[in-house]
Amino acid sequence: MSETFGRLIADRRHVKGWTQTYLARVLGIDRSYLARLEAGERGASAQTLESLSRALDLDLGHLTRLAARFERERDAA
Repeated sequence: MSETFGRLIADRRHVKGWTQTYLARVLGIDRSYLARLEAGERGASAQTLESLSRALDLDLGHLTRLAARFERERDAA
């Protein structure tokens, strides 16, 4: 199974033992927006990608590529 943007975010959040509420607070975003990111229903802004990268100790380049792939697949649907 290929790695997806939302799955990566949710998996890393779980590894850290964080709730969506906690991560959303750290990022300065609404919890419902984070839930939609993890569910693959929304894309992320460049600022949100950078914040996610820092908070979850993820490579920004990898996260950006996954987000771009998500956007392409969503636009093609």
